[in-house]
Amino acid sequence: MPTATFTPSTSNNRQVMKNINKIMIGAAMGMLTLGGIATAETVAKQNWGDFKLWIDPGHSKTENQGLYNYSEAQKVLRVGLATRQFLFDYTTADTTTIKMTRDDDQDDVSLEERSDMANAWGADFFYAIHSDAGSNENQTLFLFGGWYENGTAVEKTPNGGKRFSEILDPNLTGVMYNTTSRGSWYDRYYYDRVTDHDYHFPYLSVNRRTNCASMLSEGGFHTLPMQQALNLNDSYKRLEAFGTARAIMEYRGITRPDKVLLAGVVTNSETGEPINGATVKVNGDSIVTDSYDSLFKNYTKNPDLIHNGFFLFENLQAGKSYDISYSCPGFSSSTASVTMKSDPQGLSGNNVTWANVALTSNAPAVVSSIDVADAGAVRRTVPITITFSRKMNRESVEKAFAISNNGQCTFTWKNDYTLVIDISKLADEETYTITIDGSIAKNSQTNQYLDGNADGTEGGNYTFTFTTVPADTQAPYVVSTTPAKDSTMLYTLRPAIRIEYNEELAWNEDDATDAIVLADKDGNKIEGTITHAVVNGASVLHLYPSKDLTLDKAYKVTVKGGFKDLAGNLSEGYTFKFLSEYHPVEAQKVLDECTVDHWWAPDGSGSTAGTTSKTGVEESTANYIEQANVHSGDSVKNTIHLHYKFDDSFAGPWQIREYRSYQQNYYDTSVKGYVLQCCVYGDGSNNKVAHMVRVRVNGGSIDGIKRNLSKTLNYRGWDIMAWDINKCGANNQTFTGSDPYTFSENDTWCYDSFWLNHEMTADQGDMYKDNDGVDDSGNPITWQDWSGDIYIDDYKYVKYGEATQTAKLSDITDEPETGVSEVASQSSISINAKGSMINVVAGEKLQTVTVYSVNGATVLSTTPRGNVETVDASQLAPGVYVVKAITAGKQNTKRVIIK
Repeated sequence: MPTATFTPSTSNNRQVMKNINKIMIGAAMGMLTLGGIATAETVAKQNWGDFKLWIDPGHSKTENQGLYNYSEAQKVLRVGLATRQFLFDYTTADTTTIKMTRDDDQDDVSLEERSDMANAWGADFFYAIHSDAGSNENQTLFLFGGWYENGTAVEKTPNGGKRFSEILDPNLTGVMYNTTSRGSWYDRYYYDRVTDHDYHFPYLSVNRRTNCASMLSEGGFHTLPMQQALNLNDSYKRLEAFGTARAIMEYRGITRPDKVLLAGVVTNSETGEPINGATVKVNGDSIVTDSYDSLFKNYTKNPDLIHNGFFLFENLQAGKSYDISYSCPGFSSSTASVTMKSDPQGLSGNNVTWANVALTSNAPAVVSSIDVADAGAVRRTVPITITFSRKMNRESVEKAFAISNNGQCTFTWKNDYTLVIDISKLADEETYTITIDGSIAKNSQTNQYLDGNADGTEGGNYTFTFTTVPADTQAPYVVSTTPAKDSTMLYTLRPAIRIEYNEELAWNEDDATDAIVLADKDGNKIEGTITHAVVNGASVLHLYPSKDLTLDKAYKVTVKGGFKDLAGNLSEGYTFKFLSEYHPVEAQKVLDECTVDHWWAPDGSGSTAGTTSKTGVEESTANYIEQANVHSGDSVKNTIHLHYKFDDSFAGPWQIREYRSYQQNYYDTSVKGYVLQCCVYGDGSNNKVAHMVRVRVNGGSIDGIKRNLSKTLNYRGWDIMAWDINKCGANNQTFTGSDPYTFSENDTWCYDSFWLNHEMTADQGDMYKDNDGVDDSGNPITWQDWSGDIYIDDYKYVKYGEATQTAKLSDITDEPETGVSEVASQSSISINAKGSMINVVAGEKLQTVTVYSVNGATVLSTTPRGNVETVDASQLAPGVYVVKAITAGKQNTKRVIIK
């Protein structure tokens, strides 16, 4: 079979059709009303003829949500309207020759109705306008109907989509801000890169179902912070329409108008972030860039989240030079001179002059934040991080730093904005005041002194007072394991044995020797590799076995004691038993190799909501995925690292639909009865995760997206998330589509996405105020972190055979074991809790009994009269507390649960 190599066409060499009805445009050119300050003038219009153009703004209403709750449907509708108006202004086209699928946000038009409407009207060309989702780089894309047949590229008939695609590509891309192109493609080849397709018709519905030449464009990504911030601006949408309308005129062989535009983005020279509320003046006209109060408050409650700094002037003359002035409160002003580019019959971008500018802040730096949740209960083991509003001269800040009571601190810098202060050498139960002298510390760009007291004037001191918690005398202890104690380890014969501690260990490599011993009921040791990691403030150990366990057998895990925490307290040994998987594996299929290219960016799905995606300097680090070198086993080659950050100023819901787009084909019924599973490295955040699959009912239409019952990330380290799809009716939740839903014999499905959910309720805001662990009604709260890092690997479908479990935990002789919630006594002082009463008994007179919350704050304290004390804790919220009892010569600390 002959083969052909296909590459997307981006050629600028196009044969322009002659227009026999061409008329000359008058010397006085009219203005395209692109928003802002432009005024319309009378122009001689080019003859459009009887050519019937159908403009199809993709989707309907507010479908395909992008960032900031602004949808693709809303954006492309306005690009379409502006494109149509441009053509009405500069040609003789009217509503008899140009129609649109919809012209407001209330119209709801199905995919099939779009092509049916255009076909019934007798359209000569169908142009679908879309924006894209999923990439980390802003790009355009152009898809016309076509496929490959025996190595030969075939365009749908009537032809014309390919030619328009190749004209529109450089014209639309060329007017957009910081945008590149993925090129112009035969649509079926774009989605299936072979040179002999099974289906010899277009892939996209709008190309396949239309009876005329057709094409679909993707105008940038509504899931990228900078592009979406621009999408919110009406003038920017019309800038895209300018490029689009000129391309349509070129396709029709119509002379384009001698029309030029001046565009630009005003940014902060220090951070690269676009500036809100900047004033740009040209030729007596003035534009103020969008700000929170003028626009962005409609899309976020966070006044510092969205920036675009965009301006667009229209009433300027080709080839003429203009002076531009830029100003903004808090920044030094700037001026520039530009000459307006003009090439009427050339590319659209040759008629847009960009005048981007970077302004320098003249505001002194202030302390933006300090990461101390409770200044009255600061742990010495946790560094204090101070973030400044500007890049700082590090040496000057360290020289300006002082701390009271002869405190000793050391410094590291994450970057020029962020100072990390090591306070581990401070004393326990002591009050300190940090001072940063505003007459010494200064920023590194303009050398202005720190505005420490934030009064708007440089030179004031910054002060912060805090109190350290009592000494940590509690031994580190195990809080959770995988496999769980006395459980059956399902879905694998080679589990990553996970041991999670309540706090960070002072780990060294010598500790790894026999730290975890895995043995079967006969005492045979299974060798493996032991690792230690600190995750979200606590340590987790893993033993990665070097071989599979035996099917249906009892095993014992022994964790040695003597691990030190950061205060030098020693852990007790810990043992537990579990049973291995007893179902034999009959078949398995790799679902995904966990290559990052197979997955969209976290903000890529329109279903993602409530994430922090700040425009400017932070946008690349807010949410992202990357390849990682952390694996759940030695046979696993690739792992995905997902970093997420939710916006606590957002009203909810907060979720990430981490979409898998690679080779998205529907599986047949051969995987019915399989278990869908992967390994998830939890971060202890208490956020929730799930698998999601897209379902096709009885080989017909798509019913929607279903997910398994979510798994809570209340653990650190590796565990398995599995979903028996064969039992979907009993253990699934509906994301979209009908509900309830149970798979039938003829249904098929494919993996849709990995789902991450933060579901903090409004009442949980109470925790910001008093950290009491309950909501306003006194109900216990499970706190969820707003940000974190998880890892995912070993995606596969596995079919397990039916079997009966015969192994028993009693196959291993019982030995004294340490329970997960038990901490060995450090002295003869006994501490126990029953219900809401705490009982303390000592061999000598007790001096004090103190109860602390888990974050170290004192919640109760008594002075006993003898060696026995009963503390009434009924006024405390149910939960976990730490009790410390002291006598003249001894002390004991124990974790208790108040019910």
